[in-house]
Amino acid sequence: MKPEKNIMEIASKCIHKESVLRNRKKIAPF
Repeated sequence: MKPEKNIMEIASKCIHKESVLRNRKKIAPF
């Protein structure tokens, strides 16, 4: 397994988490 692929996977997961948190804030801003 290439380390570059692993880094991209982790980065995409972090971005997904951030977007989910942002969407939650839009729905419930508390």
